[in-house]
Amino acid sequence: MNPLVLIPSRYLSTRFPGKPLELINDKSLIQRVYENLLSSEWESVIVTDDDRIEKHIKDFNGQVVRVNDETESGTDRIYLAYKKFFDEQDFDFIINVQGDEPLINADLIKRVLEFHENSNFDIVTLCKRRTDDQKNNSNIVKLVKNEVGKCHYFSRSAIPFGNDEWFQHIGVYSYKVDALTKYIMGLPSKNASTERLEQLKALDNNLSIGALEVNDTLIGVDTPENIKEVEEYLNSKGKK
Repeated sequence: MNPLVLIPSRYLSTRFPGKPLELINDKSLIQRVYENLLSSEWESVIVTDDDRIEKHIKDFNGQVVRVNDETESGTDRIYLAYKKFFDEQDFDFIINVQGDEPLINADLIKRVLEFHENSNFDIVTLCKRRTDDQKNNSNIVKLVKNEVGKCHYFSRSAIPFGNDEWFQHIGVYSYKVDALTKYIMGLPSKNASTERLEQLKALDNNLSIGALEVNDTLIGVDTPENIKEVEEYLNSKGKK
């Protein structure tokens, strides 16, 4: 496998402006995401359009590329970065790791790649089985999949109906290179616009998405309250 890991990072998040530079136990969110992937054998690069984030990444000697084009999503941004900086390097997979997942690690990315390599899916993502009362939390994206992991739908609403067990979507995507191109060139999706979920554009353009179920503790940062949750978890494990 010859994958490229790209981490989109924007300063002007709608729900949490300045999120990438927010400190978690004295280390920024984006630095944690980046450094958690350093133990992998694959190249990892942050993609940003912001001076503050770019400077911060260079200050801790991280790899960063700049894409200033106006884009609708993180996937559009990583595609532009791939075409501009990496198109000639013959990568097999492009991994989009969301810059707000501070507990994502290299081992998890390896499992995603192995699952993708041994499947026929165009795109692979992650999910986690849950039974708690957060099913109605619109900041937590839910998905419906079948027994082999094929995804049917993603939503901010509580799905599936009439079942206490549900799957939380986790913000990692592995794209075959041609699938990423097809996604970008695909028709606009009303479902993606309505739900504010870019992965629905892939489904509406007949790209298959498979979800690998994992049990790892993963806390995405969507709100300032999530920062405290991550800190509490790290402190409970004796981690900095």
